[in-house]
Amino acid sequence: RKEAIHSFLGSLNYKVSVLGEDHPSLANTIHNVANAYSENGQYDQAMEAYNESLRRKQSSLGQNHPSVALTLNNIGAVHLSRGDCNASLKVHLKALKVWKTVFRGKRSHPNLADTHNSIGMVLKQQGELEKAMDHFTAALRMYREGGAKADHPGVLSTIRNIADFEHAQAIGLS
Repeated sequence: RKEAIHSFLGSLNYKVSVLGEDHPSLANTIHNVANAYSENGQYDQAMEAYNESLRRKQSSLGQNHPSVALTLNNIGAVHLSRGDCNASLKVHLKALKVWKTVFRGKRSHPNLADTHNSIGMVLKQQGELEKAMDHFTAALRMYREGGAKADHPGVLSTIRNIADFEHAQAIGLS
């Protein structure tokens, strides 16, 4: 994992030396650095890099671009990993709004489903199990309507979340 961080930072430094500090393509490389930090549990560094990537993407691509929504989802995931459910929910809801704008009325897309699943996970952490279940079932419907196969990671995650909810109900925890 640390090798990935080193590799992405090397790539970023090279791109900066060739393209300059303000080149739009740096946003994706910075995003990759953030992913590596996040996977390594270095959440402060991940958050800093995600926010820089987000700033650059919003500046070059606009507020309602798929790449902006993906970065927002990752920021939400880092907040959740840090235990800040309120911040995570706020950012995931922003991402959902961007996705809805991007897909203009299209009801099903894997990215919409991923975001609903993420919102459900946050709500589950907050003890809002009924609201969480609404998002999980919406996510599963979207995956299925979007043609995702049964072994798709999002489908598996969502089914696991629904099963956890149903188990909690069965033993009287919800």
